[in-house]
Amino acid sequence: GTSIGTPAYMAPEQAAGDPNIDHRADIYALGAMAYELLSGQAVFAGRTPQRMLAAHMGEAPKSISEFRGDLPSALAELVMRCLAKEANDRPQSAGDIARVLESITSGSGMQAMPPVLLGGPAMFRQALAIYAGAFVVVAILAKAAIVGIGLPEWVFAGSLIVMALGLPVVLWTGYVQRVTRRAMTMTPTYTPGGSPSMMQGTMATMALKAAPHVSWYKTARGGMYAFGAFIVLIAAFMAMRAFGVGPFGSLIGRGQLSGRDKAIIADFRVTNGDTTLGRVVSDAVRAGLSGSSAFTLMAQGEIISALSRMKLAGNARLDSAVARQIAVREGAKAMIDGDVIGVAGGYVVTLRLVRADSGTELASFRETGDGPRGLIDASDKLARALRTKAGESLRAINATPPLFQATTASLEALRKFSEASRANLLGDRRSIALNREAVALDSTFASAWSGLAATLSNYGAPRSAIDSAMGQAYRYREKLPANERERIVARYYSMGPGRDRAKAISAYESVIQRGDSGGVLVNLGESIRTRREYARAESLNVAAARRFPGNGTALGNTIEMQISQGKLDEAAATLARLRDVSPGYADNRTIFLEFAKGDFKALQRTADSLAALGDKAPLIARMRFVPRVLAMRDGRWRDYARIRAEVGFNTLTPLPEDQITDVAYELSVKGPSPALAAALDAAIAKVAFRDLPQVDRPYLVAASTLARMGSAEKARAMLARYRSEMTDTSLRREQEPDVHNAMAEIALAEKKPLDAVAEFRRGDTTYDKGPANECAACVWFDLGRAFDAAGKADSAAAAFERYLATPYWLKLAIELDPVRVPAIRERLGQLYETLGNTEKAAENYRAFIEIWKNADPELQPRVTAAKERLKKLTPTERPKH
Repeated sequence: GTSIGTPAYMAPEQAAGDPNIDHRADIYALGAMAYELLSGQAVFAGRTPQRMLAAHMGEAPKSISEFRGDLPSALAELVMRCLAKEANDRPQSAGDIARVLESITSGSGMQAMPPVLLGGPAMFRQALAIYAGAFVVVAILAKAAIVGIGLPEWVFAGSLIVMALGLPVVLWTGYVQRVTRRAMTMTPTYTPGGSPSMMQGTMATMALKAAPHVSWYKTARGGMYAFGAFIVLIAAFMAMRAFGVGPFGSLIGRGQLSGRDKAIIADFRVTNGDTTLGRVVSDAVRAGLSGSSAFTLMAQGEIISALSRMKLAGNARLDSAVARQIAVREGAKAMIDGDVIGVAGGYVVTLRLVRADSGTELASFRETGDGPRGLIDASDKLARALRTKAGESLRAINATPPLFQATTASLEALRKFSEASRANLLGDRRSIALNREAVALDSTFASAWSGLAATLSNYGAPRSAIDSAMGQAYRYREKLPANERERIVARYYSMGPGRDRAKAISAYESVIQRGDSGGVLVNLGESIRTRREYARAESLNVAAARRFPGNGTALGNTIEMQISQGKLDEAAATLARLRDVSPGYADNRTIFLEFAKGDFKALQRTADSLAALGDKAPLIARMRFVPRVLAMRDGRWRDYARIRAEVGFNTLTPLPEDQITDVAYELSVKGPSPALAAALDAAIAKVAFRDLPQVDRPYLVAASTLARMGSAEKARAMLARYRSEMTDTSLRREQEPDVHNAMAEIALAEKKPLDAVAEFRRGDTTYDKGPANECAACVWFDLGRAFDAAGKADSAAAAFERYLATPYWLKLAIELDPVRVPAIRERLGQLYETLGNTEKAAENYRAFIEIWKNADPELQPRVTAAKERLKKLTPTERPKH
C-alpha cells in the first residue's frame, strides 16, 4: 500500500520532503517482504526496518533459491542484495531495482514472473481436461492393443490403474500451484504485535515447501515415465512368454510342445456328482479348444476307430488310462484330462496337460463354477488358460467368444449335443432325436442345428428339413468362433438353402488360409469333387489322412476319388490302410471297389457276409441296397420289388418322389407300357405339390419321367407348373441342369433328337459355370440315346462306349449301371451289327446275355433275341447259358 522507498512508519508526504532519510533501510524492508512472499518464510515479518537491521546483524537468511528453485537467477540475486548486511551492498535507490526488474522482463529473456504464476487457475482446469482425455485415449489404445496385437487381458486393467494413480499427482500439483500462487500474490498483513495475520495450515506449508520441486512439466514427465515403465513391463512379460523364460514362459517357447501337436481329451472324472458330467465337461473343453492353433485334437471318429481296434465299444468311457494308450498308439503327443468335484452350490473343475509318452504333467489349472452354467464357464476358462500356457497367440484367444455364447448356456443342451455327436459317429439314428432335444432346450445352439442338418442328410431326410436346420445354424452363426462360423457358412451353401457351390468352397478355403486346415480338408474335397476335380479332391483327402491317420472318412473318400480316376490298384492299397483304421468302413468301400472291378462274385460274397451279420455289422458297412442293386442289374425285377418293399430306400422318411422314382426305374428296365403310364399318373396324382415346401416338390422328376413314358404334352405341362410355382430363385438356379435334362427328354419324346443333344449338353455344364454334378460318365448315356434316336449309329455307339469307359465310383447306384449297362450292352450289339462290326456286336451280345441270364421271365424274350442275333453272327459258336 506504499510507494517504493517510503517507510511504512512514515507518511508519504513526510518522506518525500526529507532529503536526509536513508532509503536503503526501506530497500532492506522491501527485500524482506519479497523474501517472505516468494519463499513462504515469515522470519522477518512484523519488524520495523530498524529491528530488521538489528536482527540481521545476528542472523542471515538462507538463499531464496533453496526455497524457490524455479525463480529466475537475476530476481533471486536482487532479493538477496536487498537483504545484504552492508547498506552499500544493497541497491541504492528504487531506480536501481527498477532497472534490474526491467532487464529481467525484457532484456535478458528471463521470466520476471515465476512459472507457478503462469496460466493462473485456468491451468489446473486445463490439466484436468488433458488428464481426462489421456485417460480415455489410454483405455481405448489398451483395448485395441489387446484385440489387435494380442496383449494380455490384464494390460487393460493395468493401464487404468496406472492412469488412476496419476490423478492424485495432478490434484497435488494443482493444490501446490494454488497455494504458492496465493502466497506470492497476496501482501501479508500483520497484527499490532507484529505477527503475520495470515496463518498457513500443515498442508499449505507442505505445499509451499514442495513448490520448488513441483510443476506441471514435471508432473507430465513423471506420468510419461510411469507409463513407459508399464510398457517395459508388458514387453518383458511378452518376451518371457515367447522364449519360455520364467513363470510366464509358454510350453511352446520352452520346447515342451510344438504348434499343432496332436492331443487327445479324456473323459473327466466326476466326484460327488452325476458321472455323465465328465464326458460333457470334456466336450465343453474340446469346444473351447476347437479353434486352437496350439493343439490338433483327435477327432471323435479317430477315437472311435482306435477303440474298435482295441476291441472296445465305440461308446466306451475314455478314462485317462485308455486315452493315454490311444495317444501312444496314434502318435498323439499330449493328453488332456481332469476332474469335476461337486461342492455345495457348484463345482470345482481341474484340468491337466500330460505328456502321453512319459506321463509328465506339463500344466494344470483349476476353476470353480456355480451351478450348471458355472460348469460351462469354468470349462471355458480352463480352455483359455491352457491355450495361453501352451503359447497360442493371445490375439486369437482374446478374439474367441465365450463358450456359453459359442455353444450354449444350457448344460443339458450341451449334454444332448454331446450324446448326439457320438451317436452319429456310431451310426445310431438316435442322433437326430438327441440333436432335436438339444435345440429344443436352446434354440440358438448353432452347432446343434448344424449337427441336426448333417444327420438328417445322412439318413435321407427331405431337403426341406435339412434346409430348415441349416438355416437356423446359419442364423446364429455369429455366436461362433471364426473357423466354426466359416464351416457353418460352407455347409449353408453346400447342403443348405444357400445353394452356391462357389461360396461353399470359398468358405472352406478361408478356414484353411487361417491355418486350421485339419477339420475342413475333407469338407473342401467334398465340394471340389462335384466339379469333377478328382485329383485335387484326392490330394485334399490324402493330406487329411496324413494329418489324422485315424480319419476313416478321409481314406474312404480317397478311395472314391481314385476309383473315379480309374486308379484301381491305388484304391486297393488305400483300402488296405482303411481296414487297419476302420474295418466297418473298409467293408463299405470294398463293395464299391469290387463293383468298379466288375468282380460281382466277390461283391455277392461281401453282401452275403454282411447280411449274415445283420444288425451286428457296423451301420456304415451294412449297405442294404446292394441286394437291390444286384437284382436290378440281373433283370430280377420281382426280387428287386420284394427287397425294396422290405428295406425301402434307406431313407429316414418316405420322400414325395419315391413312387414316381419306382416307376422310373421299372420304365428304364422294361420300357413304356400302358400299365406303367397309368401307374405313373397315379403316383403323380398322389403328390400334393402346392402343399409341399418348394425344395421337396418333384416337378422335374415327374416331367422327365412323363417324357420318357412318351407323354410329351403332360411333361410340358408339368414343366410349366414348375416355372410358374417355383419362386425360390436359388433353388431354380441349382435345378437349372435338371430343367435342361427334362427339356431334353421332352425333345426326345417329340422326335427332336438333335435338340435333345443340345439340352443334355447344357444340363451337364450349367451349374455354377462348371460341371453340373460329380458324375462325368452320366451325360454320355443320355447323349447315346439322343444320337441313337437321330439315326446316328456311329455317334450313339461312341457315346455308349464313352459311358462304359468313364470311371465313376458311384456307378453301382441303382439309377446308373444296374439300369444302364444291360440296356447299353443290348443296344451296342444291335448298333455294331448295323455298322457291320461283327466282332464288337458279338462281344456286347455276350455281355448282355451274361448279365441277364437269370432275368425275370417277362424279360427273357430280349435275352432270347440276343442269343439269336449272336448265333447268326457266330454260327459255329454255341452261346453260353
